[in-house]
Parts: sequence; structure tokens; C-alpha cells
Amino acid sequence: MNGSLDVIDNQCITPPMTYLGKYKNEPRNMLKGFAEYYFARHNGGNKSSVTDFKTRNLNMKWKSNANYDDCGVFLLKHMETYYGESAKEWNPGLEKDNFEQMKRLRVEYCGKLLAHKENDEHHTMISKSRTWALENKI
Repeated sequence: MNGSLDVIDNQCITPPMTYLGKYKNEPRNMLKGFAEYYFARHNGGNKSSVTDFKTRNLNMKWKSNANYDDCGVFLLKHMETYYGESAKEWNPGLEKDNFEQMKRLRVEYCGKLLAHKENDEHHTMISKSRTWALENKI
């Protein structure tokens, strides 16, 4: 709670696009929604203390417009590794335009989702994965 909302986007804003043109009022709307949710569950409080947060667009080293396919992979990695530090201090291990890394992460996250115990089909997925791996000599 340092008084800011960090916008984490793996894509760059390139002219003529602007921050406001890309995100419009969505960061403000997120802050309003969060304030409503938080203060409804914590017996009131000063909503403006949240809705007045500044927004900042983090300038990460791995930002690129070369990859429009892996936004979900970036999202999962960002959620897994970001704890509010500055972009300079934050190191999720991502490399700019490393498509092999994205492929490995895609496989890793798919495997975790398919094999998770909360997935009703996880036993079936594990069995099918083992069969596929044997057939493909992996």
C-alpha cells in the first residue's frame, strides 16, 4: 500500500499511441472497484485513500511488441513473481523476445493447470501425458 497502482503490460506503448489512449480510464475504474470491494469487507474506511492512488506503467526490460500470443504466459509469470518492487529491482527471469523461453513457460503452466489436484480430470490428464511422452520418447 504505497499509494500507487502499477500497470504491468508486456507490450510497449509506441507513438502515436499514448498511455491514456491505450488504457483509457481502466486503471481508475480498477481502483474504484478495489476500493468498493475492500472497504465493504473491512467495515468502511476512506475510499479516497485508494481511489486517489497514482498509476504508473512499469518499464520492464522484457517489454516488446514482437509477441502478441503469450499475454497469458506473461500474466502468470508476472503474478507469480511481482511483489511491488520497482521495475529495476524486479527480476522474473524473463528475456526480451525469447520465444523458446515462452514455449517452455507455456508448457510448464499448462502442465500445472492440467495436473493440479483441483482439476477434476487431473488423473486422466496425467495418464494421457505419460502415454504421449512414452510414444514420443520424451
